[in-house]
Order: sequence, then structure tokens, then C-alpha cells
Amino acid sequence: MKRLLLALLAAVALVAGCGVPEDDAPTALDRDSAPFRVFDRDVAPPQQGDLAVELWFVRGDRLVPVARAVELPGTPRRVLSTLFDGVTETERRAGLSSSIPTAVSIEGLEVKDGIAVVTLEGLNEQVQVQAFAQIVATLTGRPEIDGVRFRANGRDIQVPRGDSSLTEAPVDRDDYSELLGVARRTPTPAPAAEPAPPPAEPAASPAEPAPTTP
Repeated sequence: MKRLLLALLAAVALVAGCGVPEDDAPTALDRDSAPFRVFDRDVAPPQQGDLAVELWFVRGDRLVPVARAVELPGTPRRVLSTLFDGVTETERRAGLSSSIPTAVSIEGLEVKDGIAVVTLEGLNEQVQVQAFAQIVATLTGRPEIDGVRFRANGRDIQVPRGDSSLTEAPVDRDDYSELLGVARRTPTPAPAAEPAPPPAEPAASPAEPAPTTP
């Protein structure tokens, strides 16, 4: 009986020794001794906000580009929202500002056939031409956008171009070349056709000999 009791106590001690120990703090698992090959799964690393974009802000009477990084995916809506957030404190100390009123917000943005349709909300005041130039220059910096059209209150709206004229048609950087300090793109003229050579004069026929008198 005594031997049986000692055997039972030894078995209990062995089972207790094989249990999971309790630690006061989390302990990293050993990759080599981990069961069921739990470390063999392919886990995609998290995406980081490292997409470089070009935002346009105001310095004096001109617009200048500023490099920024936005979170992925860098959709046109996200890029434009970053522009609407305004300049950073560092950019402000460097003399940059934004002409986009804080009361104006983005209601919608769709891109179709290379044209971005921007629907604005809060256009209860006159917006400076520089504000529209900032939006257009920023969006057309993306490869899929060639022009920008604006809407508000359910309809297309007229916006000022760099020469102060108004239009409802899509606008691009050419329409604000005076503010951006870039040369307006002009179509390359076709080379002038060389004039055709004058027609050759007909060769003179030889003179007939004068008749001789017998």
C-alpha cells in the first residue's frame, strides 16, 4: 500500500511538472520549438502611408508645389482632402498659405474619362481664383486626370480662370499658367510646306534653215 501511494505521488508530480508555467509578463515564443509550424504562414506586412504627392499652395501671388506623403491608397479624394487640410506649421513659417476657405468642403469627387468632377459644399462666399488653381494644379498632377470640372448645389458652376474669365468647361493647368509660373502648352505648328519648284520652260525648237536660191 505504501509503495502504491508513493507511485501515485510521483505520477502527480510528473504531471504537474509538464503543465504550462505561469509568468508575470508575456514571454516570446521560441520559433524552433513552437508546435504545429505556427510561424510558417505568410502574413502581408501592413501598408504604410508613403505615397508621394504634389500639393499646390500659395506664396505671394504665385502657386508653388509642395511634396507630401498620403496614406495608401492615394485616391484623388484623399489627395484633395490633404490639400483642404491646409499648410503645416513648418510650411506656414516658410511663407506658404492656402486660399481655399475653411468653410468650403468636398462633397464628392468622381473621375471619368480623364475629367475629375469636384462637388463643393459651403460656397457661400466668393472664392478666389487661387483656390481653384490650387485644386486644379493638385488634381491634374495625377496621371489619370487631365482636367477638372466643378459642381455645387446639384449643378455645374462657373469658375474663374487665371485671366479672370469664367467657364463651366473643364479646366487644367494651362488655364492658370499665369499663377503657376509655368509656360502654357501650345500645339507645335506644323512645318511649312516647301514651295513647289517653278515649271520647267519648254526647250526652244531649232530654227529651220532658210531656203536656198538655185
